[in-house]
Amino acid sequence: MNVNTDLKLRQHQKLFFFTIGFPSSESEPFIKHEFPYLLQEFDEIIIIASIKGKNIQNTYQKTTVYYLEDILAKKNKFLFFITNFKHILQILYSEFKRCNSKLYFLKKIRYYNSLLINSFICAEFISKLNNFEADACFYSYWMNNHALTLSILKLQNKISRFVFRVHGYDLILERWPHKYIVFQTTCHHFADRIFTVSQKSLEYFKNNYSHDFKVASNYLASEDYGINPPKPINDYKLTIVSCSNIIPLKRLHLIIEILSHVKREVNWFHFGDGYLKDDIEKRAKNLPKNIQLNLKGHVSQNELFHFYNNHHISLFINVSDSEGLPFTIIEAASFGIPIIATAAGGTCEIVNNETGLLLDINFNTSTVANFLNDFENQVHSTNEFRKGVKLFWKKNFYAGITYPNFIKTALLKQ
Repeated sequence: MNVNTDLKLRQHQKLFFFTIGFPSSESEPFIKHEFPYLLQEFDEIIIIASIKGKNIQNTYQKTTVYYLEDILAKKNKFLFFITNFKHILQILYSEFKRCNSKLYFLKKIRYYNSLLINSFICAEFISKLNNFEADACFYSYWMNNHALTLSILKLQNKISRFVFRVHGYDLILERWPHKYIVFQTTCHHFADRIFTVSQKSLEYFKNNYSHDFKVASNYLASEDYGINPPKPINDYKLTIVSCSNIIPLKRLHLIIEILSHVKREVNWFHFGDGYLKDDIEKRAKNLPKNIQLNLKGHVSQNELFHFYNNHHISLFINVSDSEGLPFTIIEAASFGIPIIATAAGGTCEIVNNETGLLLDINFNTSTVANFLNDFENQVHSTNEFRKGVKLFWKKNFYAGITYPNFIKTALLKQ
């Protein structure tokens, strides 16, 4: 087949793309890096989003967006329960067998049943769309209610294949009560391919699940939005940045503990919000006067990148105890910012001797403080090292390479 014929065939493929809030919500900023490549390869894209964000205007060409929260509000759920009773019972029973605690499952069964009914409603809605095609490409960004909906469509023989990604919460059993992720068994069974965001996640999947023949790894990636500026002459402050939700697994209190031992002047900027914000602010009040905390709250991706482009950052820090592969680290590395992070999940695949300092999960805060106190004498402070950070990102996490390969091998019909 010649190139022109192959291109013509590829351009007429249709994609059903399932998200939480993209494109109207900022909840999935990493999708913005991938979506332009999907637009290049597919002739038509139908986005199925769970929730409607503030920016509901669709600015993408050849793209139609449907919000399931609008659909679910209008349907008679009891009717769907009756008409799909056999399949609902079949799925619940298979999940019941998988759950380690039968009592826990039975306590949650009304909630699980409600989730199932919602997915049957969504499945019917999707299958009745005017632009629905059974042999289109179906791709969910998460192993969530969308993956369950796609499993139902496949159970009903309404679609031929689908794929989804897994990240952290939808993969790691230890994050869930009784190590049970609801409907994971069903989604794994019906999916044709499953993609993890790191090699570590791939290893975890193969060690914990039976459908290892379906799984492969594929990194998330970012575009090149510039370079972090060099440190101004005669500026002796250390500027560190963290970016995450303010929740327990991110362990921001450990950053405070590190900085409590630092003797030099430090500006710490944190981007992100969460229910532990008041606790972090309270703890930070005990920091010495040479430490300045700036809680920037939730900002858009554009605002974050503007900061990276216009303020010298000495280090990006992440001390989580559980991760897939943090996209915030990928973004920081794309600007040539050295990273200091714990070896959680796939973090070791981007944080190494070429990009920063990898810490044990149970690291010593005083040791890290000593590293910061002596930062100017570390190789990480040099412009050459910062160039190396950018180069490592370019080789491994550049969207212009990663996403076209993923689309070609995982999504396009061969």
